[in-house]
Amino acid sequence: FLMVLSFVQMPVKVSAAEVSAEAKALAGQLIKYYESYQESAQTDIERVLDEMEAIDPGYAEVWDGIMDYWTVVNTPGFANEDKVPEGLPTDDSLCIVILGFALNSDGTMKPELIGRLQAGLNVANQYPNAYVCVTGGGTASGNKEVTEGGLMGDWLLENGLAPERLIRETRASDTVGNARYTYDILATTYPTVDKVVIVTSDYHIPRGSILYQSKFLTEAYLTGGREIKVIDNSGNETGSNGYEN
Repeated sequence: FLMVLSFVQMPVKVSAAEVSAEAKALAGQLIKYYESYQESAQTDIERVLDEMEAIDPGYAEVWDGIMDYWTVVNTPGFANEDKVPEGLPTDDSLCIVILGFALNSDGTMKPELIGRLQAGLNVANQYPNAYVCVTGGGTASGNKEVTEGGLMGDWLLENGLAPERLIRETRASDTVGNARYTYDILATTYPTVDKVVIVTSDYHIPRGSILYQSKFLTEAYLTGGREIKVIDNSGNETGSNGYEN
């Protein structure tokens, strides 16, 4: 999660807001308090947010939203495992974002990635006016010619997705990068989109969702861009007993 802060500090674009080192340090304190103590750290979290507000009210509002959502992510029943969310927007304000997964060394997709694609296609079929964004860069050690996003997009088209609905992101090497580059594409090229549903593996939903929401909020503040929110999720069932904290 500290990678969110590291991306914030990188001078990748001209920002509409400048965040001081002191405000960034306070954001680091928020992460540490919740990481160590979760809800029992609420008093300390509120104190740090008050300190941040005195320095940078806009950044404090961003982090207030991040901390609230982080609590939601850790609520039992947050993840939709192997089912399509109900009640999502039925117009093109919605984008279904399917997160990539490391490729085999020869550049082929692993079964888990295909599972994520099938879960995403199920959501796409339920909401035919939504865009579908696939995200992931080149992770095949023995084949530098392919990317996760490229192969994922091809699979969706071969399985019936209309080409005009498809958005490909092919640079990201991790989940924070997925979120950062997804925001860039949606904010600059797809003006109708302001809501996202995350599709990934069941165990990855909490981590993927909080990193996406955090990155979307910070990017909107730093660049002066549109606010885009994560509103739901869907995960393919992997049978894994693991949980990414």
